[in-house]
Amino acid sequence: MTHLKSGCEAYPEQDQYIPLSTRLSLPLLPEDNRFLHLRLAALPTEKHAWILQKYRRHWTTASEAEPNTNKKQNTGRRAANRWLSAAELNNPSTHITSGGDHTLSEAVNTA
Repeated sequence: MTHLKSGCEAYPEQDQYIPLSTRLSLPLLPEDNRFLHLRLAALPTEKHAWILQKYRRHWTTASEAEPNTNKKQNTGRRAANRWLSAAELNNPSTHITSGGDHTLSEAVNTA
């Protein structure tokens, strides 16, 4: 008789899930996680790493520019989420080059 494997044995890669807050080294709130997952789910997986990198860059740039220590996290969060909301990530001009580098057309609104 064949023994049925548990999910962890059948799919060991599931044990290796790393939360977005850890991957990005950012203090994400549950709402940030939900928002990121919703946006990423609608996009090709080959764009995910690039999007997360840009998200982190927008967060850290805005956070570092904020002089008030108490406002740094929210300033970074707001900038990153606004970028993710406004960016036309499904636009064909947002693409990945053959070398794996990601480029974003000038036409994409990054405000």
